[in-house]
Amino acid sequence: MKIENINFCHNSIFAHMAIDEALLENSIKYKINNIIFRTYSTVPHGITLGRSQKVDDLFTEICLKNKIDVVRRITGGRAVPHYEEITYSLISPAKYMFSGSIADSYMKISNSLASSLSNLGINVKISRFQTETKKSLSCFTATGKHEITLKGKKIFGSAQYRKENYLLQQGTVILKKLPKYYHDIIPSLKGNSLEELTDGLPDKMTILNNFVKSLSETFKLDIFPRELYDEEKKIALKYLKNRYFTTDWNGFEKVLSFSKNNIALF
Repeated sequence: MKIENINFCHNSIFAHMAIDEALLENSIKYKINNIIFRTYSTVPHGITLGRSQKVDDLFTEICLKNKIDVVRRITGGRAVPHYEEITYSLISPAKYMFSGSIADSYMKISNSLASSLSNLGINVKISRFQTETKKSLSCFTATGKHEITLKGKKIFGSAQYRKENYLLQQGTVILKKLPKYYHDIIPSLKGNSLEELTDGLPDKMTILNNFVKSLSETFKLDIFPRELYDEEKKIALKYLKNRYFTTDWNGFEKVLSFSKNNIALF
């Protein structure tokens, strides 16, 4: 068993969601026993919604006005902003490293990511309790057990999906202070970026390299860097067209009409 580290890239939020699901499907199809770890940022900026999350027309109108792409994730949870961020996806068989409960797998992944930030001098903590904020649209308002916080603020928005004994976990850390229009959409987002909570923000590649190094040390596995395979790209194109860019999946139409010109997969 090893960690397949797929090289960092920028792309539309639609393409990223399609690629993550393609990696999950391919792992299931070929019964891959490795952990697949992928990191990326979103261009243009966007928002992902939790799989079952409901939004109102005002939300989509503000996103349309500010030219923000919006797509629904296959993972659960609440709205996550994608702006000057690092998002990761981790795909793995649920046995071996993650044979316990969903909470146990969250704890293991959070401990690894927290360790990587601690090594950079960022004094993060792992939450021990669940906070209740039922009315909030934002994933960053409610802090669940085993989530990463800094100065009392949740800094990683993460969610997990399981299928046929495999898991996909997606998580986002916001690097830079969000523009005002994000707060118009999700008012509770203020103060959750690393830039606002640290004296000096490490550069993106330093953070990325520490993520991968910490995963390797946590799970005691070698790292195998790679690009996406052609078959994974083909599956991702299928999901992009048939799921992530459809009104049936996302539940709204106007923002999709704007975003169609922004689609680029590879």
